[in-house]
Amino acid sequence: MQQLTLTRILILSAIITLIGCKQEQTKVTDITPNKVVPTENLISYQKMELVGFIHFSINTFTDKEWGYGDESPKVFNPSELNVEQWVETAKAAGIQPKAKPSSPPESLRLSS
Repeated sequence: MQQLTLTRILILSAIITLIGCKQEQTKVTDITPNKVVPTENLISYQKMELVGFIHFSINTFTDKEWGYGDESPKVFNPSELNVEQWVETAKAAGIQPKAKPSSPPESLRLSS
């Protein structure tokens, strides 16, 4: 009995699949190319294949994704901060500094 039910389900599934695949073919018209062309800098960036991003802010010390601006300045106390270690690690991983993104308001800008 179970064998018969399973067979019927499989046959019904195959029929539904075939009916669903039988659609009228519509002719696709050519797509006109857009005029957006990437710059040399963008192409160079895309060829890098490996990039790094360090986001260091007051939220690093408050364990929040978004700050509210009411954090005490006393919370920010990077007593053992070693940014040279970050650079050495990035270089060892093959990450080259290529871009400096703008920082959100609560971020500490580490480069000029």
